[in-house]
Amino acid sequence: MKLLKFELKKLWKQKKFYWLLFIIFISSVGLFYTNYSVYEDKQKRAIEITDMYLEEINGIRHGLEELRRQDALSPIQEQQLEIIIEMNGSLLPWRYAINQENWEKIPQLQSTFLKLLQEYVSHNGEFPLLQGIELESAIQKNEWLIEHQLSYEDEIFPVSPHLFVLENTSFLFGIIGLSVLLLLLGNIVTIEKEQHTIFTLKTQPVRKWEQTLSKFGSLLFVHIIFVSTALLLGILFPLLFTDYKLELAYPMPLISDNEVTIIPIYIFLIYRVIMFTFASWFVFSLILFISNWLKDSFTTLMSIAVILGIALVVTEYFPLLLSPFNPLYYFSSSRGELVQNSIVAYSISTGIVTCFLLLFSMIFQEKNIRFATRRRNEKAIS
Repeated sequence: MKLLKFELKKLWKQKKFYWLLFIIFISSVGLFYTNYSVYEDKQKRAIEITDMYLEEINGIRHGLEELRRQDALSPIQEQQLEIIIEMNGSLLPWRYAINQENWEKIPQLQSTFLKLLQEYVSHNGEFPLLQGIELESAIQKNEWLIEHQLSYEDEIFPVSPHLFVLENTSFLFGIIGLSVLLLLLGNIVTIEKEQHTIFTLKTQPVRKWEQTLSKFGSLLFVHIIFVSTALLLGILFPLLFTDYKLELAYPMPLISDNEVTIIPIYIFLIYRVIMFTFASWFVFSLILFISNWLKDSFTTLMSIAVILGIALVVTEYFPLLLSPFNPLYYFSSSRGELVQNSIVAYSISTGIVTCFLLLFSMIFQEKNIRFATRRRNEKAIS
C-alpha cells in the first residue's frame, strides 16, 4: 500500500491528474456545446424523418394508383394501397405533434404508423426506409418507450443526460480515450530510467512483483478517475443547462444474429465501461512490459502506439480476428453490438492476456535491472 501511495504521489507531482481532468472537461464541454448549439433544430430534424416516410409513401401510392387506373391491380396490391393510404393519414397527427413540440405523444402516434407498416409488410409490401431487422428494432423500441412512459428524443444531437453521457462515453471510451491514457501514462517506467530513480528503488527492500503491481495499481486508479469523470460530466452538463431528467430506463436496441434485444441505457453503459476497462488493462500491462526493453519515454510511446496501430489495422483487415478473444476487438469499428456473451468472452480473454503480460513484466524486469546495474557498477570501477 505504501508503494502504491508513492506511485500515486509521483503521478500527482507530474500533474498527470490535472491534465487528465482538463482533457476530459474540454472534450465534454466541446461535445455538449456542439449538441446544444443545434438543440433548437430538434423540431426540424424530427419533421425531416416524417418527410422521408411521406416521400416513400407517396411514391408507393402513386405506383399502386397507376396500376389501378390500368385495371392491373391485384387483390393483394389493393390491400397494400388501402394500408398505404392509412399510413399517409397516420403521419398527419404525428407531424402536428412535432409542430406543437408535444414530444410525450409522439411514441404513441409513431406506434400507429409502425403497426400499419408492419401490416403492409405482411401483405408482401416493401418499404426500403424501414424493413427487416431495422423495422423490428424500431417496433420494440417504440413499445418500450410507451411502456415506460418516455418521450421522443433527438438522438442525433442529444442533450438529455442519459443520451449525452452515452455519446460522451462513446467518444472518450474509444481510441481517443486510449490515446489520452497512453500519452499521459505511457512513460510511467521509462521516466524513472531517464531520471535514474530506478536504481534508487532497487536499493529499497521492495520485491520486483511489488513494484510492477504498484505501478499497475496506480494506472488502475487513474483509469477509475478517467471513467468516473467522463460519466459524471456526461450527466452533469445536461442537468445543469437543460430541463431534461435522467431517464436510465431509456431503451437501447441491441442487434445480434438478426435478433433484437432491448435493454435500458444504464445496462448498456455498464457493458461499455466493463469492456473499456479490460481494454485499458491490456494497454497498461503492455506499457509495463514494453518499458522493460526501452530507455526513453518517446521511444516507448512511439513503440506502443505503432504496435497497437498495426494490431488494430490487422484486426480490421482480417475478419477472423474480429473476435471477443482479441484484446483490440473493442476498438474495432467493425465489431458487432455489445452483447452479454461477447462481453464475458472479451473480459475473460483480455484479463488472461493482461495477467500474462504482467507476469512477463515481473520476470524480465529483474533481468533488465540487474544487467543495467552491473554495467553501471563496471563503469564506476573503471
